Amino acid sequence: MRAKLPDVRVAYMTINASPSRWANVEREKKANELIKAYIEAGRNLDYIDTWDATLGADGKPREDLFVADRLHFNAEG
Repeated sequence: MRAKLPDVRVAYMTINASPSRWANVEREKKANELIKAYIEAGRNLDYIDTWDATLGADGKPREDLFVADRLHFNAEG
């Protein structure tokens, strides 16, 4: 992509906190941290953080934002 479109902006939306993957919460947080560091060191890269927006007051994913599979967002999500 950079060879053909060197100035294009690329946006990365974080791995979100989903109920179906909550057992992997620490691994997913770490992945987001590593990707954020890569993006900050690059150019024409944007990091869109959705993690906190998917959490409820209890610090766990909001079930009401997901369809039945508990992984993919519904219309509100």
